[in-house]
Amino acid sequence: MTQSTQLPANHAPPDTALRSRASNHGPTADFIIVLSLLVIGVLGALTLGPVGLIAAVPAGLLLRRWSTDSGPMCRDHGHTALVDRARIFSWEIDSRTGRIVTMSGNVAEVLGYEPSELEGADAATIIDIDEARAVLREEARLGADAERRSIVTARHKEGHDVTLREVRLTPRREGLVRGVSVDIGEFADALRFQAEHDELTGLASRSIVEQTVVESLDAADDRQVALIVADLDRFKGINDTLGHPTGDRLLRVLAERLRASIDTIDVMARIGGDEFAFVAIGDLTVDSANSLAEEVHGLLTSPVAVDGLQLAVGASIGVAVSPGHGTTYAELLKCADIASYQAKHSGGGVAVFEASEGEASVTRQELICDTVRALDVGEFELHFQPQVDVRDGRIVGAEGLVRWRHPRHGLLAPADFFTAIEVGGHYHRLTDVMLRQAVEFGARMLEHGHRIPVAVNLGSMSFLDRRLPDTVGELLARHGLPGSLLTMEVTESDILDEKGRDAPVFEHLGALGVRLSIDDFGTGYSNFTRLRSLDADEVKVDRAFVQGLGRTSEDAIIVRATIQLAQLLGLDVVAEGVETEEQLRELQSLGCTTAQGFYWSTAVHPDAFLDLLASNATARAAG
Repeated sequence: MTQSTQLPANHAPPDTALRSRASNHGPTADFIIVLSLLVIGVLGALTLGPVGLIAAVPAGLLLRRWSTDSGPMCRDHGHTALVDRARIFSWEIDSRTGRIVTMSGNVAEVLGYEPSELEGADAATIIDIDEARAVLREEARLGADAERRSIVTARHKEGHDVTLREVRLTPRREGLVRGVSVDIGEFADALRFQAEHDELTGLASRSIVEQTVVESLDAADDRQVALIVADLDRFKGINDTLGHPTGDRLLRVLAERLRASIDTIDVMARIGGDEFAFVAIGDLTVDSANSLAEEVHGLLTSPVAVDGLQLAVGASIGVAVSPGHGTTYAELLKCADIASYQAKHSGGGVAVFEASEGEASVTRQELICDTVRALDVGEFELHFQPQVDVRDGRIVGAEGLVRWRHPRHGLLAPADFFTAIEVGGHYHRLTDVMLRQAVEFGARMLEHGHRIPVAVNLGSMSFLDRRLPDTVGELLARHGLPGSLLTMEVTESDILDEKGRDAPVFEHLGALGVRLSIDDFGTGYSNFTRLRSLDADEVKVDRAFVQGLGRTSEDAIIVRATIQLAQLLGLDVVAEGVETEEQLRELQSLGCTTAQGFYWSTAVHPDAFLDLLASNATARAAG
């Protein structure tokens, strides 16, 4: 279709040719194409959704050209005949006065007025003002460059309502609102449903959330409005590693579970890729709204069977309740978003808005905006903490811990910024940075004569990525580092047991010689049979047990059992979080040979770590 409107190179410039044909001839083939594109684009939404509306874009651009170059659109009699059959008209309204500036096309057939009757009249003659304001609010939220189309209700001269599909055009001057409207008649209900619902899940759309909250707050009764915002954690990783079709099926299952399980929520909506919103109205308290959010959290985070896999995502949920947290939709949404960030920052779950979190949220949002720049310019860096042989104080390993050298906030630890990484969807980019720097530093130590293995901690989503072994293999080959000098750490609670889906990745890493370490052992649900099936090489005793040594006999029993069983299975053991002489002596007596912690050193810059290796002055061992 597009090619048929192009002119051969020896014709007049397109603008000139369009003016000539529009003013000197009857209906042109090009105008028929433009009009057809617009109508197809409008009605195509019924069956093709957003795809069908693509046709309206070139049509809108060409209609704008006709309007600009040929005066008021469709005044030519031939063009008007086509418009009459299509029940379409164009209009311009002065947003400052609310008056209609121009009306062109089939206004009489659609609304019962001649164009001359409406030009200069108040727009309220044909437009429902409250609905128009809602459309303008949505446009303001989306911004000037967003695709602008909507379904609105107009008033016929005889008093009945007419449902129109509007496509907004760029105004010719400031203060004008300009567009093309099509009478969609019998298709109104279907199109309105589509506009008000998420196409993938069938849940309500963002606009319905806003409309419901605004109407409820304006009702001026004693009911409270609770706005609950939920952001799925690790969903992007599922999309990246298992594919978007799997992610889509997961969302549909979650949506159906929500619909079937909760009947105390007035609106359930999907408002973004992995974002949901819920509105509850009635005799509510902060505690009852929090309980409702906890119920939603349980439904979202329970495992879901998709494509033969048991998938589970986390959820960070924020709660805001009127009037204490706001008396407008914008205020409630802001407070719920801030609470959601707080929940994610705390490790997931549910958080109710607290005023003190407002200022902290500014920093978190700033970090989210800064992550792309930080990754591009290399502000993330690994620092290394020594792992020490407790028998003689030798440094026998280096664990890489990521830091963000922020230009305004200084050196940030993962607890300060990892939420920003997850919210921004940059998990895999940061993983690539950590892997590269770990391998580079391992090769650098080897060049200095130190054959010291380097470890880096990766999340479960990394081990679901089938590309991980290839990435690691390329890095090892590029820098000449033996695989045996690289250790991959994964937190015990992050080990997935999805019918062995993670096993091939571990197997391929093992074939490269890379070692597997299970971090924070004892805090999760793994067993030694699982560790052996993954060919784990090492377990790390969690700092929570190490720091209890010398104070509680229960911690000593757990550490001793872990060490003995690991040794029976041929696994190395590393104790984390050693801070005192007493803890060190306890570990020695329990048979642990390797440990790390502030007792020897914090995580330091690579250059400082090389100085530690050169002198080994800070590595001390009792006896």
